[in-house]
Amino acid sequence: MSDSFDETAKRTKVELEDRISSILVSIKSIKDDMLDLEKMISVEDQFESIRLQSLLNKKSGELNELSDSLVLTSKSAWMKFNEVALRCASQGVDPTLLEPIHLLCKKIDVIAADLLCYSLGH
Repeated sequence: MSDSFDETAKRTKVELEDRISSILVSIKSIKDDMLDLEKMISVEDQFESIRLQSLLNKKSGELNELSDSLVLTSKSAWMKFNEVALRCASQGVDPTLLEPIHLLCKKIDVIAADLLCYSLGH
């Protein structure tokens, strides 16, 4: 019986790890683009700076959208955790096996909080 739980737990863990990896790649890409635009704005003439500022604002909007989507990602991750935890309890499986999934859910929350702080400060 614990084999089906193990498979579910492993699949959930992999899904969350993949999602976190995707999130981090997106954040890095957007932040790198924003940094490049900020550098170009500081050396360009006023007309070009206005165009670049518009692009920077667009990237900032993308970062805000990503931040908003992380709230839903977090909620979904915790729902998956709860589903696996219920399955764990119903099958009498050692609840410490849930710890890796729990840690990934917390990691998503930390990423979301950090990104929100960054977005608000930018």
